[in-house]
Amino acid sequence: TLEGKPLIRHAVENTLEHLQNVRIVLGREAEKVKAALEDLTLEYVENPHFASGMSSSIIAGIRALEHSQFDAALIVLGDQPRVPHEVFRTLLEAYHGSNAQIIVPFFQGVRGHPALFAREVWPELLALEGDSGGKSVIEKNPARVQKVHFNFPVPDDVDTLEDLMRLEN
Repeated sequence: TLEGKPLIRHAVENTLEHLQNVRIVLGREAEKVKAALEDLTLEYVENPHFASGMSSSIIAGIRALEHSQFDAALIVLGDQPRVPHEVFRTLLEAYHGSNAQIIVPFFQGVRGHPALFAREVWPELLALEGDSGGKSVIEKNPARVQKVHFNFPVPDDVDTLEDLMRLEN
């Protein structure tokens, strides 16, 4: 927990302030995640292959969108509870104001998350393997990527108890 709420709830509530249709990809501890988010309006996507790496979660999420009306997917990490609102707003504005197929934030020159992928690149996301994220898709063709620059550090992610303790201070 962070500030009395489950860590995932911070990330999801933050996302819901900017997007109405949010899907949560569930893997390990799926029931705990659902319990932490039970009163929020969300759709859940089961990822039975979560142990095979991050790519399986991306694939599960994109497959859940394939037959939707959506023309893009914003991939948000559940372990980043404090992505500034400006990041969401600016990424969405950049997508709607350009022809870029991928919109990626850079924080003081460092690539970060969340990243937005237009439907045209979803087949490449569906081809990911192992513990890779969208990095290879982003780097494949720089001409289709719009970088959005922010003059603050990469938002903290929480991978360890020490990371969580640092955020609480």
